Amino acid sequence: IFNYLGHIFFEMVSEEFPDMKPKHYTTTWQDVSKHILGRDDFGKYLQDARIASRQFIPTGNFDQDVEAIRWALKEISSNISWDEDAARYADKTPAEVVKRGYGNSAEINLMLVALLRNLNLKAYPVMVSTVDNGALFSESPTITQWNYVVALVQIPGQDPILLDATVQHPVPGYLPQRAINGRGRLIDDKLNEWVNLETQITQEVSKKYNLRLDEQGNLSGKLNYQYDGFAAYNLMQELAKDKEEDVLKSFARKTGATISSFNLEKCDSISPMVTVNADFHIPAYAQIIGNELLFPALLFETMEENPFSAPERLYPITFPSIGESTVVYEIEFPENMKVSHLPQSKKSAWGRFSYEYYFENDDNKLIIRSTSQNTTRIVNANRYNAFRSYMERMINDNSDNILLEVL
Repeated sequence: IFNYLGHIFFEMVSEEFPDMKPKHYTTTWQDVSKHILGRDDFGKYLQDARIASRQFIPTGNFDQDVEAIRWALKEISSNISWDEDAARYADKTPAEVVKRGYGNSAEINLMLVALLRNLNLKAYPVMVSTVDNGALFSESPTITQWNYVVALVQIPGQDPILLDATVQHPVPGYLPQRAINGRGRLIDDKLNEWVNLETQITQEVSKKYNLRLDEQGNLSGKLNYQYDGFAAYNLMQELAKDKEEDVLKSFARKTGATISSFNLEKCDSISPMVTVNADFHIPAYAQIIGNELLFPALLFETMEENPFSAPERLYPITFPSIGESTVVYEIEFPENMKVSHLPQSKKSAWGRFSYEYYFENDDNKLIIRSTSQNTTRIVNANRYNAFRSYMERMINDNSDNILLEVL
């Protein structure tokens, strides 16, 4: 919300005193970089970190630059924990940070920049204004509006790679949600440019269920979840704090399912991916009405309420990511049962948002597929009513039920 509130702020542009050379702080972006790099708690810290980070350098060599980047990112993250202080300057010296094993965002990511430079990579600090701090008020040169630091590394012939070692499971190219807020500013005595912070916010979530429904309404089967891109990155951060089995805690609580044969695999060699597989059993899932079984058309993935129910909105809606979500069910049922009601397939689109619900009866098997997609992060306030109507259609179109008759 701080991105949309009015502010008055003061920034020192320069200072001039009699018989003294003028000092320029924010006259130009070059002045900003010069001032920041001239500070002991930033520029000198970065220089001293070249020495402090040498203890992390391995004895062997890396075959590719991307391997060195991945190693350096995990090395800093595993040896220096984030103290949850979003800061643009260091509070301690590099030696003190390494010794105590924790630091603020500037201390950690400046240490990462120093380590990458020790590995002969072109790395730079990037100033950021976090989501909680609010977007920049203007594009005018500023020092005081920043409150966070991330790292950037450049491999020849490739796009710049953003890095943040404050998280417990860092992945090259991905930033935590708090740091994704418009643009940042690269700080260097030669390079001085804007940096797009929203380069890796695309995600894909796929959920597949292979199920069997019996005459008593009991449901058993297997599930397979696959999280790719930004969804996998965020899930990896949650897994660093919780048990892996907690991934299905909300599913078990919502459905009453008993989980067995749980397996979770993580991979971040190219793009982050998390895969979850499990068996489960839900007793009396379908409601028995006479000789018929009734259950929601989209089963566990039914959206029951519109999260955008307010009659009006003063600020834009900002989604954390863009991408696609797909849910597929294959439900087998006994030969002495038949489908007495199956919803019609439906689809709808609004702007850069769309969804589709597909239903098919194939002998003694139901095939259900739900797909939703968004390719934009922001819905402006003046389009809120139209977007809310779109969401209402989505809720209504997925609120039907399926009826199976026992012969």
